[in-house]
Amino acid sequence: MSKFGIFIPTYNRKSPLCLNLLTRDSDIELNLCVRSELYDEGFYNELEKLDRVNIIKLGYGLTELGETRERIMEIVKLKHIDYCLMLDDGVKDIFDVANSNFSLTQLIERAIHVIEESENAIGFTFLKRHVLDENGKSIRELRHFDKLYERYFLTFPTQAVLLDMKKVSKYDLHYQSLSTVGFEDAAFFGDAVKCGLTYVGSYSIQMNAIAPN
Repeated sequence: MSKFGIFIPTYNRKSPLCLNLLTRDSDIELNLCVRSELYDEGFYNELEKLDRVNIIKLGYGLTELGETRERIMEIVKLKHIDYCLMLDDGVKDIFDVANSNFSLTQLIERAIHVIEESENAIGFTFLKRHVLDENGKSIRELRHFDKLYERYFLTFPTQAVLLDMKKVSKYDLHYQSLSTVGFEDAAFFGDAVKCGLTYVGSYSIQMNAIAPN
């Protein structure tokens, strides 16, 4: 059983920005989760050669993100991983705003501790500091001074969320198809809240990522 794993749905990108995370921590591995059709075509051959990058085939017939996230959840459960850090492939960095020396592993362990401090927390969310373009350049810096001392529902759980898989299973929560619920992250969030669950966060742990959609 693993304490945590990093799982990243990616589609049609040969060099996603998330690969930069490998430079932040020599101990982490990235699980890039791909559609089997593109894998069979050899699209991910070069990525598969990278050290500490695992290509996970999700199967055939996936066409949208809701079903993709749900397939990842099924794989995480089969691997008996306690915490799943689900990232978009456009997340370039996760960092401590005051101390750049913290490794990604240390930041994830801190986030897990924040979750475990709250009986009803299902996940940890990450404030965004820089909005990036597709090349990883900052378009805009965001400021969150008004959220400095908040912990619950600090920001919306999209692009990066650390999920407590024990609670995901206990409350039978699932990502659903976009054709059924629309915005899949919002539907998962709403279902969690209806179960009496919360999301926690920390001002000090933030991320840089592209503008979604």
